[in-house]
Amino acid sequence: MTKNMIVRNKKKKRGLEHKSPHCNHFLVQRELENAIMALIEISTKLVCFQEPNFVFHEIVRKLGINLTPDSLHLHKLLQMGYDIDISSVALTLMKNNLKEAVEWLATETPSVTPQDLLELKNLKVNYETVDINAENFTTLVMDCIKYMRKKQELAGEVNEKYFKKIKEIGFTDENQVRRALRKFSNEPNRACLFLLGDPLPEQSPVDMNCTCAVFVDKILSDPESIVALSNKNVLIGLIDLVESTDLSDSFPLWLERSKVDAHLMKFVQTFETEKHYTHGCRDAIFH
Repeated sequence: MTKNMIVRNKKKKRGLEHKSPHCNHFLVQRELENAIMALIEISTKLVCFQEPNFVFHEIVRKLGINLTPDSLHLHKLLQMGYDIDISSVALTLMKNNLKEAVEWLATETPSVTPQDLLELKNLKVNYETVDINAENFTTLVMDCIKYMRKKQELAGEVNEKYFKKIKEIGFTDENQVRRALRKFSNEPNRACLFLLGDPLPEQSPVDMNCTCAVFVDKILSDPESIVALSNKNVLIGLIDLVESTDLSDSFPLWLERSKVDAHLMKFVQTFETEKHYTHGCRDAIFH
């Protein structure tokens, strides 16, 4: 979404060190995701009184949080010699596609730690037994997104170019390198710092001191955007953006699809307009 963004405010002269026309799309993507996460949290507070139980379970269905591993496929993976825990995770990540689950197990299993599996397991809750109401709606939606992002981390493909470069730097443990790149969405600078022992804790999505504050403030100053954020379909669309999937016609809640898409595009365009020139041109050790 952001790797081909054009720098709009080039007139701001920042010195010779900022003359590069190329944006580091990893930094821009991370900033955009933080901003959208802030909008999601704001949106959940605005829609929490609109049939919270129904909306929440539609979100759970969309994110695949209630997906149960297919018992037949699970049995086949066990026969192949894989552990039940890692087999269940593989089927969950690949949405019960046995072929893709086998491919994931063959390539990624060595770089998935017991801690990864435990984190995913702890984030999954049986929401059928939870009473969804206006008071807990926001918290539960944000918990769902944490689960979804952990799934993305484990299922993500490693950029082989950065994998090789990081190994050349001196990090010889291939599994740790792969884990670091997946953990930080193939952003090599953060992966290197993580391998050096810096966990780089993420900022709160609504921390107004972070670099997405200008974008969020711009959205909230627009009455039309506030109305859009109170639409449950826009909330689901925002979650779709974080999930990094195309907006598809398979989601029945989108009765006014064109309006939802227009709002989502407006949010992204506002981000592109408001971002500083230096956002994509700093701290890049990989090109």
